[in-house]
Amino acid sequence: MLFRSYFLLFMMCHESGGVFSALIKGELIKPVCAFIVQYFEQIKRFNVAPEKVTVKTSSDFDGFEDDSMNFTRSFRKLIQQFYGGRHYAFKKFPMKDDMSSYFKKLNKSISKLPENYKVEDLQKTVYEVNKWFNVVRKNKIHNQKTPYQIAKSEYPGLASAVFAMGPYYFE
Repeated sequence: MLFRSYFLLFMMCHESGGVFSALIKGELIKPVCAFIVQYFEQIKRFNVAPEKVTVKTSSDFDGFEDDSMNFTRSFRKLIQQFYGGRHYAFKKFPMKDDMSSYFKKLNKSISKLPENYKVEDLQKTVYEVNKWFNVVRKNKIHNQKTPYQIAKSEYPGLASAVFAMGPYYFE
């Protein structure tokens, strides 16, 4: 998803519905791989087994010179071979998918920013939406539990901080 000159990348934990994001300006492949590494290293610090995590990412990198399929293959290889996790990419969002509701909320929040917003404003907005989506929002598909509550039932020592992380920023 492109906001002015910033590319907003999202990953979703399939099991809990938690969303994690990165703001990237400029070249994509190295920052995206760095984001995936930071995400998996962060969850390992909270004793979450990477091989139990399934990550969903968008395969839509339209408007960039690099080939989206190469991006998707790179992400899958990094996630599956290096961390033992599972990965799948999607081209379009199902209408009742968690990601669709996330994007609706995010777009609504970003549309309220002033026309001349700074990257800090965008970071703060994405952080607030991530925090709401991961820690506050109850999901009826998951018995009225938040993504954090779902993950905490599997990992009792998990701190809410792992789900309230702001977007990583790469320039």
